[in-house]
Amino acid sequence: MVQLCVWMAALRKRLEGLMRREEVKPEKQEVHLKPMPCLKAEGLDRKMYWCCIGEEGKTLDEEMKGMYQILKALREIVKYGRDEYWPWFRETMLWES
Repeated sequence: MVQLCVWMAALRKRLEGLMRREEVKPEKQEVHLKPMPCLKAEGLDRKMYWCCIGEEGKTLDEEMKGMYQILKALREIVKYGRDEYWPWFRETMLWES
């Protein structure tokens, strides 16, 4: 679990750095990261986490347990990725309109 948290914190830091690149996107608008889903499979234990930013700027991992919850969550992740995250990522990270 610790390694997963480290990876998600590093990904968050990298994405925030990409969003702040002034030479590519000079306007000074405040853009926030969207929550990022991640899955952990260890033996027969399956867990899903949402990596998001807390009130004090810390990276938080919210846990969901159970196979059926994960299957339902995977459907929601696909919908979220397609409808919200991908358009945001294209506009914010790839600077496409």
